[in-house]
Amino acid sequence: MFGLGEGPQGATTARTMRNWFPQREYATAVGFSFAFNPLGAAIGIPVVTWLLLVFDNEWRRP
Repeated sequence: MFGLGEGPQGATTARTMRNWFPQREYATAVGFSFAFNPLGAAIGIPVVTWLLLVFDNEWRRP
């Protein structure tokens, strides 16, 4: 399911940037978006790991 949702991300991002930014800023907007995309995973994984440690790995409630 993760891959299914992530698959069209590039086309969706490009289309969104084309709709929101003027033509002369389009390439810069797409470049920033794709450049900082891996940053979410790089920051998110340690944050989630820290949260699991802080809450004693009790993220599921019975």
